[in-house]
Amino acid sequence: MTAFIKDHHVPSVKVPLDTVSQRLILTTLYFEIFSYPLTIVELKRFVNYPNLKEGEFQHAVDQLCSLGILKEQEGYFMIKKRPDWVKLRHEREARARRVKRRAERRARLISRFPFIRAVFFSGTYAKGLVPLGGDIDFFIVTRPGRLWVGRTMLIFFKKIFLLNSRRYFCVNYFVDEEHLEIEEKNLFTATEIATLAPAFGPKVFSDFMAANAWIRAYYPNINQDRTDIQKVESSLISRAIEQCLSGSIGDKLDVAFYRLTSRYWTRKFEHMDQATFDIALKSQPYISKHHPNNFQDRVLSKHNYAIEEFEKLYDVRLRWLSVA
Repeated sequence: MTAFIKDHHVPSVKVPLDTVSQRLILTTLYFEIFSYPLTIVELKRFVNYPNLKEGEFQHAVDQLCSLGILKEQEGYFMIKKRPDWVKLRHEREARARRVKRRAERRARLISRFPFIRAVFFSGTYAKGLVPLGGDIDFFIVTRPGRLWVGRTMLIFFKKIFLLNSRRYFCVNYFVDEEHLEIEEKNLFTATEIATLAPAFGPKVFSDFMAANAWIRAYYPNINQDRTDIQKVESSLISRAIEQCLSGSIGDKLDVAFYRLTSRYWTRKFEHMDQATFDIALKSQPYISKHHPNNFQDRVLSKHNYAIEEFEKLYDVRLRWLSVA
């Protein structure tokens, strides 16, 4: 379907806005929620349009720029004219480079804990950015049946040895090897999966991406084939602990830690309605998600609002792919 956009210089003229152009707008609007202008390579990587040909992509970019919808600044593209976003992106990228070694050391440390099978960077750091005062987020995969034991050990380490600092040790999302598919399927989770930066566990990461192939409905041009992921090498102490907790004692501990944490979160976040709690603090034997700010819902709401504002401003109806 072709949409139309009013030319503000000649109000009686309508300019056709093709599907590729619409998808480029939707992609740019999403990343602008994070004050993140995109390069031309990123535009092509993230646009929701399969089998995109170079000619039609470049034509759409040129058209949007000529209409004044896309603005280019130092090789970055945005819809809002915000040159300060380019400076902000450079600052965040520089900060990410400065903490790279520390982040990698923390990832290696996490990978050596008992029952940890893979460690991925997530959030802003996975996108090559660290906001001022920002955290380094980790997405962790554990052995089945020992997620809550592994998680509790990491949380105990953080509280005792890192004085509960989460800045370079934000372990807020765990799944086990038998439950790799992310249950919430939407633009936010698809983006987070598409931008994961795996550090340890190449086989698990490959299995994870296969289990979440649904993200291609949102990002059909994503390529997450990686050859730089290190293997998890458990320490002697870690292997000994796993051996000691391989039987019924480990089973009981895992259930106990799961129930204790669930009850604690229920009391701490009793102000949340059940639907929000179930998404922001998802807790099952095979998953632990600790996002008390419910960032997912806030981002999706902001994206919908940005789309509505764009449509009002330009008198155009944008169409996103219908995704089940």
